[in-house]
Amino acid sequence: MSDSNALKTSNEIEIFTSDLSPFLKWPGGKSSELAKIASAAPHFTPDRFIDPFVGGGSVLLAVDPSIPAIVNDICPELIDLYRSGAENRPELKSELQPMGIGNMFGKLSNKRGLSFAMGFVLLSSLLLSNTQSSQASTLLKKSASSCASVDYYTNWVAKENLKKGDKGWQDVVKHGRPGTVSGWFDKTSVACGESVGLHLSGNNRPVSIKIYRMGYYAGAKARLVFSKTVGNVAKAPIPTIEKFPTHLTTTNWAKTTSITIDGNYPTGIYMARFDDGSKAGYAPLIVRNDNSKAGLIMVASTITWEAYNTYGGWSLYHGPDAKIYDPGRMVSFNRPYDRDGKSLYTVHDAGLVETAESLGLNISYTDDIYVGANPDSLLGHNGVVYDGHSEYWTAGMYKASTRARDAGVNLLFFGANSAYWKTRLENNGRYIAVWKNSTLEPYPNNPNMVTDKWGMGATPFNNSELLGALYAGIMAAPADYTVSDASSWPIKGTGLKNGDVIAGVVGKEVETTDMGRAPAVQSFLTSKIVSIEEPRSWNVGLVYYNALSNAGVVNVSTMGWVCNITDTCTWPSTANDNTKKQVIAITSQLLTGASDGPLALSHPVVANIPARTELQKICVLVCGSKTAIPDTN
Repeated sequence: MSDSNALKTSNEIEIFTSDLSPFLKWPGGKSSELAKIASAAPHFTPDRFIDPFVGGGSVLLAVDPSIPAIVNDICPELIDLYRSGAENRPELKSELQPMGIGNMFGKLSNKRGLSFAMGFVLLSSLLLSNTQSSQASTLLKKSASSCASVDYYTNWVAKENLKKGDKGWQDVVKHGRPGTVSGWFDKTSVACGESVGLHLSGNNRPVSIKIYRMGYYAGAKARLVFSKTVGNVAKAPIPTIEKFPTHLTTTNWAKTTSITIDGNYPTGIYMARFDDGSKAGYAPLIVRNDNSKAGLIMVASTITWEAYNTYGGWSLYHGPDAKIYDPGRMVSFNRPYDRDGKSLYTVHDAGLVETAESLGLNISYTDDIYVGANPDSLLGHNGVVYDGHSEYWTAGMYKASTRARDAGVNLLFFGANSAYWKTRLENNGRYIAVWKNSTLEPYPNNPNMVTDKWGMGATPFNNSELLGALYAGIMAAPADYTVSDASSWPIKGTGLKNGDVIAGVVGKEVETTDMGRAPAVQSFLTSKIVSIEEPRSWNVGLVYYNALSNAGVVNVSTMGWVCNITDTCTWPSTANDNTKKQVIAITSQLLTGASDGPLALSHPVVANIPARTELQKICVLVCGSKTAIPDTN
């Protein structure tokens, strides 16, 4: 490169301060023209540098690195190369260390003759730390001072899933028993630019923290995005447990470390793994993109995950003696999850995440707590995806979902027992209250505050009007779906014919069209099942209806749908080798159709089950019968 003294403006302001050479040669490169470019530079310190044809980056590398930069190139392979360096800096640093230049990593130098590899790292570091780079089809936006949206082009999910996955994210660990490294995040979801605290309890040994983004990744199902080892982590105090009636179980552990979410964390469901060399645990975290206009947005059911958490003794179902008549009335997010911390995700969410991302669909992620506090947050998308077990809903969550449907946003319910318990959040959303007892309930006559089954007592809404079906209960045995309308849009093209069977997909809990106040629906798949709570059979089906807004609402009506994609159902299954392929095929068409726009415009409903106007109520108890399908999780 030319002498740096030549790279000054006429009034000696040094905008061009570096003599670092590019690491590659590029047709039409500007290295030989730097002196002329410098002479034409402004006579003041600019607030940004823009290069629409970055090429080998000679001008970018010469510019003072404190000046924010926006660069572009028409060649997607070139931008992908820079992205590779920006997103794999730890690996590059490790490889450069033996060459004696690792200690210079991330720093600019005025010395000549740096290696090809070092030039690559430095340019990539610029792109990571203070550069915005955009290209028509392959965009790269990284900034230390601002947190740019990640899903700003339609194929970002496809490109994200081309990155190297890590199958080791769920290497066998010992489940949540005494001695396991345990931890919890002090937020259920965060957006780019926000920080989240991690609270750990260990065994007085260093703890490795690894955070993975869940996706498809060529079957690896996760990608490592963060790795850090913290010093000896002591065993934290045991949880505190309030007396009857709440049995609120919570911890007050100190914060071990904080993590700031930046552009390296695209929206998604993340799983943190804690390991001290022998025992490990997990904790989930949702990374949102609140500015996203992705075709789909998936709502993680963090409230339901916590409702079933028995860490420390009590869940919303029972205490340490498993007595269902004395459950916790309140539970806390300020504690680790029981089991291994990831089991509810792997059963009820993973199949949807992997399917959507393997298709490359533009999808964003959020959680039910954020949605409940921000009822307009589902607007601007074409479809909302609810996971395989979305049981506990706040009033805000219900309002957000109905508002979205009535604004033309499609709703896809991929489970059963959805929107069942009206839930109240306390302590800034860190405590969940669901009393399940009208005598103990503090607000029995207040529709805004009461906790009860949706549609019961003082609760203001009937969930079957939203879902198109009503909860029927827990099954006595798993069952099959039979194709009843192979010409319908979710089935057509899958190879399934009328009368074909999707084995073992109906279970463990189901919803029925035999009762409840609900609109007319079209049923594509049908089954007759026997519930353990009622000595009769119920009609169950994958149902679909259209709203006046032209939104489409789909309800698969079975908790066995998503877990059959990943073979993770926690009850004895009668599924066969075809079940997974059949479920994935239908799920793919549902997701793709909902992401394209209001379903009623492309797939108007052809109702075969009339509207139901009488609200029939059924008392569904928590499963305690010996005839119930056992949960082996």
